[in-house]
Amino acid sequence: MNATSITTLISQKLGAFGLRSRIVSYDHVEEVQQEFERKISDGTISAEVYRRYLNNDLDFKLPADLPSARSVLIVAALQPKREILFTVDGRTLSGIIPSTYDHEVDSLVTGILKDALSHGPYKLSRARLPLKLLAVRSGLAKYGKNNVAYIDGAGSYCRLLAFYSDLPCADDLWQEPQMLDQCADCTACAKRCPTGAINGDRFAVHAERCLSFFNESTDPIPGWVDPASHHCLIGCTRCTDCCPANVEAKAWTSTKCEFSQNETAAILGAAADTAIHPDIVALLKRTGLRDELEMLPRNLRLLVNRPAQSQSS
Repeated sequence: MNATSITTLISQKLGAFGLRSRIVSYDHVEEVQQEFERKISDGTISAEVYRRYLNNDLDFKLPADLPSARSVLIVAALQPKREILFTVDGRTLSGIIPSTYDHEVDSLVTGILKDALSHGPYKLSRARLPLKLLAVRSGLAKYGKNNVAYIDGAGSYCRLLAFYSDLPCADDLWQEPQMLDQCADCTACAKRCPTGAINGDRFAVHAERCLSFFNESTDPIPGWVDPASHHCLIGCTRCTDCCPANVEAKAWTSTKCEFSQNETAAILGAAADTAIHPDIVALLKRTGLRDELEMLPRNLRLLVNRPAQSQSS
C-alpha cells in the first residue's frame, strides 16, 4: 500500500473506535520548538511551568528508535470524565478525573497505528511534543480562551496523543492556530476560574496559577488557594464545565471504580512526606491513573476537608 492509502486506512481504523487523527510533516517540529522557545523567553510560559512540565515532559529530538521520521501523527481520543467514588464516614464522595488523564486508551491507539503502518511497512514511536499546539495547528482542534483544545462535536472531552512515523505526509494541512468562535465575546471561563489563571491581560492562561498546576505536584498547595476550590481528584474542570462549547458534553461522565470505607481510609492515611506503600499504590492503580499516584492521597484529603457549603458547587 502507498502512503496515501495507509493514511486513509489509519483514519478509518481509528474512526471505527471513535478516534480522530491528523498527520503533518515532521518539518513542523522545529517550528513548534521555536514557538515554545519564544514563549519561554517572553514570559508567556513561566519559568515555574517550564521547570515542572516542559523541561521534563517535552523532547524535540528524534527518538533513537526512529531517526528517519517524516511525519507526526496526532490522535484525539474522545472520552468522558471519570468519576471515582470513595466512602467516607458512611457517605459517598465523588472525585473527578478529567478526560485527558485517562491513559487506558493509549495502548488501543498504539496498536491500531502499528497495525495500519505495518502494511507499508512503516514504523511508529511515541512523541513527547506539545499536544494542544499540534492538534490546533493540524486542524484537529481549536483553542478555547482557556487554552484548552476543543474537538468538533466533543468539546474538550478528549485525550491527545502524538507519534513520530516514517510514513510520508501525503496531505499536510498545517495552519495558523484557530480560536473557537464562541470565545470572541465570552468570559465564562475567566469568571469561573477558581485561581484567577484566566484573565483579560492576554490570550494565554497563567498556567503557574492554574489549580491543576498545584494538584499535579506533591509540593504543598499555596496558602492563598481557597480550600473550596478543590473539586477534582487531579486537575480542574471549572473552566470546561461552564464553557458553552461543552454544553452538550459536560454531563459525559463515567464511573471508573469505587473504594470501600476501609480502602478510602487507607488511602487517606498515606503519609504525605514518604513514598506511598505498595499496597496503596496497588489500590490507586484502579483509578486508571499512571503518573499521578503520589498526589492522590493528599488530593483526596483536600476533597474530604473541603468546606461543607461548597461540596456541591
